[in-house]
Amino acid sequence: MPYFREGRRGAELLLVAETVVDDLAFIADVLEAAAADSPSGSVGIVLGNSGDFGATPVIHDTVPATTRAEFTVAVVYLNGLIRELADERGYPVLDLFAWVNLAIGEEPLVVGGVELDGAGFVFFEPNPDHFFEDSQHPGSIAQGLLANMVIEAANRIYGLGIEPLSEQEIVTHAYETADEEAPSELAPGATFFDVSGLVHDAAPPEELLLRLADSVAAINIASGIANSLDAKLHASLNALFDAVERNDSATLGSLSAFVNSVEAQRGRKISPGHAHYLLTAAERIMARLP
Repeated sequence: MPYFREGRRGAELLLVAETVVDDLAFIADVLEAAAADSPSGSVGIVLGNSGDFGATPVIHDTVPATTRAEFTVAVVYLNGLIRELADERGYPVLDLFAWVNLAIGEEPLVVGGVELDGAGFVFFEPNPDHFFEDSQHPGSIAQGLLANMVIEAANRIYGLGIEPLSEQEIVTHAYETADEEAPSELAPGATFFDVSGLVHDAAPPEELLLRLADSVAAINIASGIANSLDAKLHASLNALFDAVERNDSATLGSLSAFVNSVEAQRGRKISPGHAHYLLTAAERIMARLP
């Protein structure tokens, strides 16, 4: 936004992008250095790329198309640099560019049965079914999805086992914050908007398997079930490093058994939120295997 007001254009915007990434790298260095002296000895860093603010309601309606296009080019360049930094250091990246484009696309974004308006907003009168709170900032439901993106990244790369928010929790909170009743179209039960595709990482399957095992250990599951799930994950890992060859079919078999076990305990011994994470994580690993 400041760059629109300051009238920066073309190559100057690209230089700004490079400065932003240098700043991110510096901040990450400071955090990692500070964490090295802490009791844990480490810190989990999650990066976010930039949304295309040229596509947000006010900018789209008030800024010439040629200027918006230059800004989009700079944002894409910035996001490429952020991804390079993240892949080099093993950080996950929240894809805020895709997140914003999802909201303003031709197909409406639906969360818990509630269709979000990706273009409308009213200054100082937040509407819970608007994606944007104002001209550029996400509203409560969008913030709930963003929170789940952070949780997805923390679980996938750092194995924390945090339970994501259900769509019903996100929508209900948004309407309560606006002092309104939850809408009648709110879907019953506990459903989960799949944000896994909005989190990028360059971790190999074996690393993701280890982090998934960490998540199983972090979740409060009955020890017998947790041990069974852990055994299936380690069988997958052992098959991946088969002494003869990379045994992907055996890896897939063990992961499929893991998925079936989680499905059987969903809503029983494993909460719906934790089950959703464990299942999407396993499916993502399976998709990365040849």
